[in-house]
Amino acid sequence: MKLFIIEDEVPIREELTQFFEKYGFQCESSDDFHGIAQLALASGADLILLDINLPYQDGFQVCREIRQSSQVPIIVLTSRNTDFDELMSLNIGADDFVSKPYNAQVLLARIQKLLSRASEAQDSVVLTHKGLTLNLLKAEISYNGQNKKLTKNEMGILRLLMVNKGNIIPRDAIIDDLWQSEEFIDENTLNVNIVRLRKTLAEIGLPDYLETKRGLGVPRMKVKDYAADHIFSFLCLAVSGLLVFALLWLIETPMVFIFFVESILFTAFVCAFLYDYWRRRSYYNQLWEILERLEEKALIGEILVQPGFLDGQILDEILRRCNKYQNDRVAGAEQNSQEYREYLDSWVHEIKTPITSARLIVENHKNPATLRIDDELRKIDGFVEQVLYYARSAAVEKDFKVEKTTLQTLVNSALKTYSKPLIQAGGRPVFNGLDVPVCADTKSCAFIIGQIISNSIKYRTENLQISFTAYAKQNAVRLIISDNGIGISPADLPRVFDKGFTGDNGRRYSKSTGIGLYLCKKLCNKMNIGITIQSELGQGTTVILSFPQESYLQEAGL
Repeated sequence: MKLFIIEDEVPIREELTQFFEKYGFQCESSDDFHGIAQLALASGADLILLDINLPYQDGFQVCREIRQSSQVPIIVLTSRNTDFDELMSLNIGADDFVSKPYNAQVLLARIQKLLSRASEAQDSVVLTHKGLTLNLLKAEISYNGQNKKLTKNEMGILRLLMVNKGNIIPRDAIIDDLWQSEEFIDENTLNVNIVRLRKTLAEIGLPDYLETKRGLGVPRMKVKDYAADHIFSFLCLAVSGLLVFALLWLIETPMVFIFFVESILFTAFVCAFLYDYWRRRSYYNQLWEILERLEEKALIGEILVQPGFLDGQILDEILRRCNKYQNDRVAGAEQNSQEYREYLDSWVHEIKTPITSARLIVENHKNPATLRIDDELRKIDGFVEQVLYYARSAAVEKDFKVEKTTLQTLVNSALKTYSKPLIQAGGRPVFNGLDVPVCADTKSCAFIIGQIISNSIKYRTENLQISFTAYAKQNAVRLIISDNGIGISPADLPRVFDKGFTGDNGRRYSKSTGIGLYLCKKLCNKMNIGITIQSELGQGTTVILSFPQESYLQEAGL
């Protein structure tokens, strides 16, 4: 175990080092207190002993800096012993507080207990199986030195499978664990997440890490279960056999004839039982196989062949009626959804007229008050545009117009909308090689780039700079949009495209909606444009848009 000691008094530092080294600890410290937090993190220490009274900056500030990027255990060891100091230390992230003069043995016991808890916590957030490591805290997998980030759903699926390694997990159990909702979840949603997880695993050299066992976990009809279900019939057979035996014996029938009659009765019953079992087993196995392969489960009643036994015919009719009822409800819900989208579409176009009129009035009567009103109108216009794309998100491809353009044109179109807030924020754009041709829908791409610019402005620092860089790679053209803003925490990064997710930044900036990047991801998926995001806390954010070199028209053969 390694300790990093942040203490400006050399005698105390040396005393602590000598004491802990006697108990097998590796100790490290530094006299450079300018960047002591970075030195402590770079050391890879398992625990940090931190004094409050330090040169250049106090221990509280050092603790804050460490906590921004690491959860390494911290014990504050200081001569300050007021309740305020202890409360302050614990509130900013310290795990324990010890005041000087201290008892070395008690301090050692506290360190050992804290390290033990940290080790247990580490075991609970890091799962390992067949060389693959899953870090639940970072939402990251690693194998043979290669690391990959996972989405929330991908991590949930892999966590469940690794926790239950060696066992077969039914699809329903995965859905229940992943979404934990009583609402209906389409299996196609699970399929998409599993396909993405397989692709991610293949990228780090594990293409066959997940194995699908088809048919297992599905209840099958077995002879012993069917016999147990018909135990009353066997009892009746036994009673009937005894009665026939008694009657024939009373009339002094030869024993050979009695056994011959009994065997005929038994054989007839067993043949009828096995034939009945075979018919039902064949039908229900076929039913399960169709259900497993059918994407639209509600259509199963329409494609089933009617069975030749009565209870199967009753079940078939029940399924058909249930399916019809379900399909009618789905059709009604789709109709209501369509009407709602059409209403929103109409409302957006109607509301744009008074917004445009109000902005014209502001343009003709400029003064400080109307200019502020114009800023608010611009924000309203942006939110209305979001509503339009959200309402159309289910069938947004119907409004696509794919044409040849350049990345410079797309960026200029987005900047035209956000030029005023960018100027007000004191930001400046930087362009690098954007004169690259692409095939895309100008309107939708401008909206996507605009949302990224809006986030850069919203989560900015001083001297905001947004750079736009383009380069061609293999069969794609990449547009890289980078800013020097506040960045995104590692824990939030895998979930930034989830609908409604705002994360730590959203809690600090109340105007966050969690819809912008969700719409960007959805539009990109519809247009076959790849979108990824990279960020470091305090270092800015980079969004990469990958445009395929072949347009939809070429792919469709038009």
